[in-house]
Amino acid sequence: MPDGAKMPDGAAPVLDVRDLKTVFKVRGGEVHAVNNVSFDLAAGELLGVVGESGSGKSVTMMSLLGLLPSPPADVRGGTVTFEGEDLLRITPEQLRKVRGGRIGFVFQDPMTSLNPVFTVGFQIMEPLREHMGLNKRDASARAQELLELVGIPGAADRLNDYPTSFPAVCASV
Repeated sequence: MPDGAKMPDGAAPVLDVRDLKTVFKVRGGEVHAVNNVSFDLAAGELLGVVGESGSGKSVTMMSLLGLLPSPPADVRGGTVTFEGEDLLRITPEQLRKVRGGRIGFVFQDPMTSLNPVFTVGFQIMEPLREHMGLNKRDASARAQELLELVGIPGAADRLNDYPTSFPAVCASV
């Protein structure tokens, strides 16, 4: 939406992405991975990004939150305005506060989303403690509740599992 524009219900968008461009430097040239992507989201909305493998879904989302390695990635243009601030122009520390706590996304391949050297519970509790300020006990209780909400059997025990044993448990649901 243009600056100052409103959503159909009159509210300003919470997230406004305009003309996002991301390029990868490769031997012999450049690959233009994201070309002029624009969208906006109102409070409470979710966005599902759908496309063929290699179409730029993950690169687009990682560009928004500064998650691409630079080099070779270079976010060359556009704006990503979240609650009035351009995420492409804030400090890495400010961006860390936004990531996971206020904006998040689910990666395309859930098997690579969890680090195999940390327990499932640790990985669920970490953002709860970092972004929500929960202590270890409360974060553990919330992590168990979240696993129960998505139908994971034996949620309390699953918190101590490592991701390599977790898919077999989930497959039995």
